[in-house]
This record gives sequence, C-alpha cells and structure tokens, in this order.
Amino acid sequence: MDDIIGLLNQHREAVVAGVSAIVALFGAYFSSRETRKQRKILKETLRQRLDEASLAWGDEAINALAEAEGVAATTRTLTFGEDRLRVAQELSALADRGRMFFPNIDEHKKGTHKEAAFRGSRPPILEAMIFAHLELKGIEPPHAGNPEFINRCRRLVVSELQAHLDPRQRDEIVGRYNRQRKTHQDEARRLTSVLRAELQSNRPYVFKADENDEDD
Repeated sequence: MDDIIGLLNQHREAVVAGVSAIVALFGAYFSSRETRKQRKILKETLRQRLDEASLAWGDEAINALAEAEGVAATTRTLTFGEDRLRVAQELSALADRGRMFFPNIDEHKKGTHKEAAFRGSRPPILEAMIFAHLELKGIEPPHAGNPEFINRCRRLVVSELQAHLDPRQRDEIVGRYNRQRKTHQDEARRLTSVLRAELQSNRPYVFKADENDEDD
C-alpha cells in the first residue's frame, strides 16, 4: 500500500490530469444526453404548436366550406350576391393562409418566376379550397349552384387534414405531409384531378386559358 501511495505521489500531476479527463468525459456525456433531451422536448413542443395552429386553420376551412355549400344551395335568396362574395373571399383567404402549413409541390419545376409561396402546384388540400372558391364564384343566378361538388371538396380537405395531423400515430412534424404513403398521395391527386375536370366542364370560364396545372 505504501508503495502504491508513493507511486501516486510521484506521478501526482499525471493522476490528477487523468482523473480530470475522466470527470470531463462523464460530464460531456451527461451534458450531451441532457442536450438531446432538451432538443426532443423543444421539437415535441413545436410539433404540438404547429398541430394546434393547423387544426385551428382546418376548423375555419371546414366551416367556410360548409357555409359555401349552403350558399350554393340558395341561389334565389335576396342576400345571395352578398353571401357569395363574402364566403368566396373567405375561402380564398383561407387557401392562402393554408400555405403556411401546406407548401406548394414541385416548386423548382413550375412557376419559378412567381413569388416563392406561389411556385409549383398547390397540394390537394388547397386545390380543394380553390375549387370550392371558383365554383361559388361561377354561380350565375337564377341558375342553381352545385353544393354537392363543394361537399366533395370539403370531404377531401377533411381527409387531407386528418392525414397531416395523423391522429392515429403522431409523427415528426418536419416533412410529415410529404412522407405520406405514396398510395395516399396518388389517391388525393386523382381526386383533385376529377374535381378539376368537373369544375372545368361546368364552369370553363373560371380558369385562365394558360393555367394548366400550375398555381394561380
């Protein structure tokens, strides 16, 4: 024992340095764990806040679409003109607000000369909002509107919002919408294509001649 103590005394500086290094390593390890924990908490908090904001947007969008259905079904009322303008403007504004949660698709391939938020093609959820907006604007009394078409737009919005929020299994918020199963994305796009074709057939004048599939 005396020999060991003597040896330690002779190499005291080396021993102190070694112990300090070990303590520093343990400190760095626990600090790294704590940092990762804090990042995870912050990420989850961000996810919850974004979910709350997008859900609030979805509530307004669904209500506006439901009101649009009612307006489309009552074209002979005295207040139809005012109601149509008000709800159509609300749908348009909600579509733009929805860009905060649902950015355009293929922004590097289409409309690159436009403002950043309007490059590419709208995702299906916003396409449905714009289609309902255009259908409402296209009604010309005394001709009846098409509330059933707007109802189908609303159902698509509800389905896409549910997929975005993923209530069955919470996922990471970053890139979640774009990581939906390909079959779901394909089906959503197919539905928007059907809605677009029907809207163009019934109200051909609401689309620009050169619009094609690009964003407005």
